Amino acid sequence: MSATTLTLLALNAVTFSSTTDYDDLGRVVAVRGNNGQNVRYAYDAEGRITEITDSQGRKTVRAYDARGRLVTSTDANGGVITFAYDADDNVAQVIDPRGLVTAYEYDGFGQLWKQISPADSTLDRNTQGCEEAQAT
Repeated sequence: MSATTLTLLALNAVTFSSTTDYDDLGRVVAVRGNNGQNVRYAYDAEGRITEITDSQGRKTVRAYDARGRLVTSTDANGGVITFAYDADDNVAQVIDPRGLVTAYEYDGFGQLWKQISPADSTLDRNTQGCEEAQAT
């Protein structure tokens, strides 16, 4: 295991330091701040993050399908975010812990074309990548 420390000094003389620990495969396993902030990461055999634990012991657990796609993320309060995919493995739908659905549509090149949010608004992208927000 190895570690890297980054120290920043802000203009108001406040120093922030964080240390990042890596496992033998080069994956981040922990990030520690100088004020007691601490985040730990656990991985599955495929190298995907399966668990994120904060300094207070609260865990977010991630689950993946057989194709390696993130399908759920469950927070410490039991809130679940669910992800669904289209035939091209693009995220097609995200359902938040309240049951609100955000849908995504893609063009023939796999680029995000439209985002339909729970607030009944739609974000369209034209072929130049400019965005236009429209209420629907």
